[in-house]
Amino acid sequence: MKRVSGVSSESTASRIGYTTHTSEGGTMTLRSWGALPVLVLVWLLPEPPVGYIGPGAGLAAIGTLLAVFAGMIVAVFGFVWYPIKRLRRKMKAKDDVPAGDGE
Repeated sequence: MKRVSGVSSESTASRIGYTTHTSEGGTMTLRSWGALPVLVLVWLLPEPPVGYIGPGAGLAAIGTLLAVFAGMIVAVFGFVWYPIKRLRRKMKAKDDVPAGDGE
């Protein structure tokens, strides 16, 4: 430890082991870790969810999910069916063209 006019170049927290060094080269003091115990307690002591979805909101949510699902199916069907439909019309139009008599 280097002393300059009686003052240590190392902090008091570092001398008593309250700092950790980060991979970026910085240091974190014990105060930086203050939220960790709170987060651990919140994680370990969950409360059961207390909520109520009434019949109106529940039916609306189910209806919305069904509508979104049906919309996706219709969109996929449209993207697949429309090109097939156009191809069939082109092929039918070719077959319906009468052969010329050569005149």
